[in-house]
Amino acid sequence: MSIVKQNSLVTADLADESRSTRRIRIMRGVQITQGATRYGSGSLINVSHDGLALKCFMKLIIGQRYTFAIDGLVIVDGVVVRSFSGNSYGVAFECDARKKKQLADAISQLT
Repeated sequence: MSIVKQNSLVTADLADESRSTRRIRIMRGVQITQGATRYGSGSLINVSHDGLALKCFMKLIIGQRYTFAIDGLVIVDGVVVRSFSGNSYGVAFECDARKKKQLADAISQLT
């Protein structure tokens, strides 16, 4: 992945990024829970078969597992793997084969 700085904006050229699945940009709300406790909410930036990126104003802890309910799409467990842009996070999904199939079907309906 190459990163280019233009007029104080940093952009990533994803053309040469090696990803196993394609990101789908979609605007949806995301409810975040941890166990039985509602942790907060956020806005989806993009989603793929492997994970999601979201923006939220409460601090998520890298390495922590949460449940993410994407409005009108799916509920899936995931681990926060990185933070970026101050209040945005990358999440890797952790789910069984049945949930992966459900997620793949939901994403395919978006494209």
